[in-house]
Amino acid sequence: MFASCNKTEDNEESTVDSNEDENGYIDTEAALADVHGIKILNYYTDSGVFVENGSDIEKENPAGIEVYNDTEKTLQYMELKADYADGTEYTYKISLLPPGETCYVFESSGAEYKDASHMAVTWSSESCAFFSEEPKLHEDMFTFSGTAGIINITNNTVNDIDGDVIIYYKNIKDGELYGGIAYRAVIEGGIKSGETKQVAAGHYSNEGSMIMFTEIIDTEEG
Repeated sequence: MFASCNKTEDNEESTVDSNEDENGYIDTEAALADVHGIKILNYYTDSGVFVENGSDIEKENPAGIEVYNDTEKTLQYMELKADYADGTEYTYKISLLPPGETCYVFESSGAEYKDASHMAVTWSSESCAFFSEEPKLHEDMFTFSGTAGIINITNNTVNDIDGDVIIYYKNIKDGELYGGIAYRAVIEGGIKSGETKQVAAGHYSNEGSMIMFTEIIDTEEG
């Protein structure tokens, strides 16, 4: 389902403050760095709930970046390493970023934001994988609804689905993907034709989440 990136290292000096104009157009040529087609657009911080480790604790001024997938494949997982000229090392973990989408990602440990707009930064990644076959939401099969902490999924086909169904979702804020982390909720035992099943999804809300794709796992032996 995925293809690994070749290990490379990209060095860029960070001198650009912004690369999105008043109409929302993203100038990818002005990116701070490009690592395997994932472009670092800008430095970012936003005090509030820290999402990256699933704890949802309050954090003030965590270090963050805005990234953009400039490839034609969905990024499955990536660990971006930022080595700053003053010796600071930050790690940004990104899961499930479709092509042509931006995402705000925070430093994985919640380290404090630092202004690096005029400091040399070396960007690299030793862990990177793209899907070789694009994941699907399967909108022709399912409809979704829900509320805080709960997802409902309905099988709209004429056939029973016998395998487990995994729902993958991410946080959104102001219409943008928010946080490198992705979550999953598992429907065990399949879904019969016309049936609606409900699953607990602790980080899901209608306003603050986006269902990215579903996966059907064949649980039959042999």
